[in-house]
Amino acid sequence: MHLIGEGQFAEAEVLIQESATAGLIEQSAATTFRRTIADLSMKLGDIPARLQRVPSFPARLKDFTRYQLQKMYDSADFSVGTKKELQVALKLLKDVAKDNSRLLQKL
Repeated sequence: MHLIGEGQFAEAEVLIQESATAGLIEQSAATTFRRTIADLSMKLGDIPARLQRVPSFPARLKDFTRYQLQKMYDSADFSVGTKKELQVALKLLKDVAKDNSRLLQKL
């Protein structure tokens, strides 16, 4: 969905809700979109404490979302963090998202 790709999560959420209510998309697709929004809007500081204790944890990036960090990395904007810090942050956030997906599949 274009809105998600542009980081317009609130607008995308409204559109998903309206589309699901009107029957334009299936509930499973709406759930997938919502999960993607949740993954991209998760802040590094919101990951489990056990992951924040890794030696290379980039604490100064804790207030940024996965979407923001990915945009910085993709545009080679290393003004807030080094390339390595961005890579570590993105890996941690992706690992959390993957773990959350596995848990939801088991339910």
